[in-house]
Amino acid sequence: MSVAGRVGQLLLAGAIVALAAPKFTHFFYGPVPIQLSDALVGLAALCTLAHAATTRTIRWSWMFVGFAVYLTGACLSLINVDSLWRGVVKIVGIMSLMAAPTVTLQIVDSASTWRRLHTTWVCAAAFVGALTCLGVLAFFLGAKDQASNPMLGNYGSLPPGRIPRMEGPFLNSNQYSNYLAVSLCLWGARLPDLSARFGRARAWLIGAPIALALPFTLSPNLGAAALSLAIFIQVVRLRPPALRWALISGCAVTMIGFFVAAALIILPKGSEGISLGPLGVLSTIPSGRVAAALATLKTIGQHPLLGTGVGETVAHFHHEYSAQGASVHIKDFEVEAHNFYLGLWGQMGPLALIGFLTVVSAVLSSLPRKATVAETTYLRAGFLAAICGQLLYGGLFGGFEDSRHIWMMLALAVASSAAIPASQAGTGSRGSA
Repeated sequence: MSVAGRVGQLLLAGAIVALAAPKFTHFFYGPVPIQLSDALVGLAALCTLAHAATTRTIRWSWMFVGFAVYLTGACLSLINVDSLWRGVVKIVGIMSLMAAPTVTLQIVDSASTWRRLHTTWVCAAAFVGALTCLGVLAFFLGAKDQASNPMLGNYGSLPPGRIPRMEGPFLNSNQYSNYLAVSLCLWGARLPDLSARFGRARAWLIGAPIALALPFTLSPNLGAAALSLAIFIQVVRLRPPALRWALISGCAVTMIGFFVAAALIILPKGSEGISLGPLGVLSTIPSGRVAAALATLKTIGQHPLLGTGVGETVAHFHHEYSAQGASVHIKDFEVEAHNFYLGLWGQMGPLALIGFLTVVSAVLSSLPRKATVAETTYLRAGFLAAICGQLLYGGLFGGFEDSRHIWMMLALAVASSAAIPASQAGTGSRGSA
């Protein structure tokens, strides 16, 4: 590995740490906020170029085809944008997200390097999870506002005064829930290796803060976490089978429960509607997210091929909801779709969506396929759980295509074969992801 490549590895590790606390790791260039993780990945990309020029080697992956299709869809959608400058800035942002898996594929060339980056992620997540657990304790001791408890979410608690809703070092609880769910899967991917290196008790101690903090995000993404856990259990195939299926069934019930709970939280309560007994009355007026999804479908119908334009909002609607017994009307409401699939299509057309799914397919194909040792089994299970859980469930409630930690997770996944000897992984070379 060249000197430039080693510097790039250190910058990637720094970016992973910065991803754990985006609320506190940003700075301003004039009026423009810049995340520290973006800056570090950008510097790592420059080091990667220097490394490629020195070694004259570039590793190939089919995800580059997905990147090209994604960017083509984004560029074509510029035809419909209201602000060309905003669209160009958005495309630059997309390219910066793509830099993480590209850089990682090129400069992560050994098991030790990959494991250091992966361990950095898990330890950073455990640290912020521990801080969140302290925030939960502080809430019950009387610190019930953000001024005295910075780990507390903007919405305080649901219902007010009883259960803390934590956002940790993130900008909102939903993003934090997404990060913790992915981090928990990545911890599971390394469980045998961490147990061998640090001992079983210490390995579980690392994952405990992540698992304890996750439920207090009170996010619809908790359903995705339950689905991820079910996928992880199925791939690992715990023995005896009866225990495995009991755990999977429990995960399924939990996922459905969070789906219903999310509907009860998101859908407004009104004076007229469906009686839910002690839970109150569920209004028949569509919730904000349902209204946003319907509005996005209308946008897709108006711009089925190119979308409304990269960087533009896709949901424009009049929304009515009740707040504290009073009817409130909001006109000209403009938001994102809160749905990955609808949002990407509505903004940049089907080509961008196909491109992103191609990237994900290429990453999935790079994972070890034949489980000959426990480390390989858990590694594959962890990344499958993280990716599929977010795609199959999380994507229905949020637009995570711009989430930096998702792209960094894909970066670790596409380079994961570096952590497993070829004789054990059962896959081709890393360049044929």
